[in-house]
Amino acid sequence: MNRQTVILTAPQHYALRLARALEAYSDRFETVVVPMVCSSVTTGNKAAIKEFWRHRSHFDAAAFMSRKAIEACKGHPWHTESNLAFLAIGKDNEALRESLHVEPAFVASEASPMGIAHEWQKRGDAQGKRMAVLAPLFDGLEEPLTVPDFIQKATSLGMETTRINVYTNSPTPLAHRLLAYEMLARQEAHILALTSGSEAVAFCTGMKAVYGNGALDMANRAIVACMGPYTAQQARRSGLEVDMVASQHSSFHDFARCMAEFTCGHPTKVNCVKFSTGFSAGFTRKIEK
Repeated sequence: MNRQTVILTAPQHYALRLARALEAYSDRFETVVVPMVCSSVTTGNKAAIKEFWRHRSHFDAAAFMSRKAIEACKGHPWHTESNLAFLAIGKDNEALRESLHVEPAFVASEASPMGIAHEWQKRGDAQGKRMAVLAPLFDGLEEPLTVPDFIQKATSLGMETTRINVYTNSPTPLAHRLLAYEMLARQEAHILALTSGSEAVAFCTGMKAVYGNGALDMANRAIVACMGPYTAQQARRSGLEVDMVASQHSSFHDFARCMAEFTCGHPTKVNCVKFSTGFSAGFTRKIEK
C-alpha cells in the first residue's frame, strides 16, 4: 500500500499528539502538521479565571470544555474544593487528575460536551445545579455550536449555567494555513483530519479566502476525516463533505485507528478513493505567500 499524506489541522500541541498516535501506522501514513487554530491564555482570560476562583463557592460544578481549559486553570488548589463536581471530556479526565489533582465527578460514556449533559440527564439530579462552563473565547473566528448547544441542553435540564472564557481560540495566520490549501489543490494530500469544529471553520474560511467560493471542491476531493460526530456536524455546516467519522473518539489513538481501518477498506467502512483521479483545475489564489 502506498503511504497516504494526512494533513493534521489541530493546534500544534494537539496535532503533535495525534501525529504520535499515527506513528503506529507509519507504513500507511505520513503526516503534515498545519494548525488552523491557535489557543492562548490572554490577560482577560486570566482575570476571568481569578474571578471564578473568588466566586467558586457559588457553583456546584465546573465543566471543562477541553484539555486547554484545564491547563489554563492550573495554579489554584482545586483539590481543596471538595464541594465542586469537576467534569471533563474523554481522555481530558486524565488531565483533571494530572494538572488539577482532582477526581472527576463522573466520566460520560460519550466523549463530548453533549455527552456530559446526557450523562447528567440520566443521573436525574441536574435540576437546580449551578454549573460553570469553562470554555474558549473565539477571536476572529466564528464559534462552532459545540459549547452553545451544550449550554442550551444543560439549561433545558434545569441547570443554571455561567460561561467563563478561560482561553482564546484564534485562526492561525492565513499564510501559515496556505501549505494545507496548496497541497490539496495539487492533490498532494489524501486525508484532511479534523479534530474540532473550530478547525473546520478556520480551514474553510481560509481556503475560501485564498481560492474563492469554489475552493472547497478541492478539499472535498480528499478524504475528510472527523474525530467524532460534533466535529463532523460543524464540518458539514462549513461546506465540507465528510467521508469518515470516528466511531470511537475518546482519544487520538481511537481516531488514528479509525483512519487506518477506513483507508484499508474495513468491512464497516466505505473505501473512499475520490482523491485519486478527476481533479479539475481552474482555481486561482487570491494572496501571495
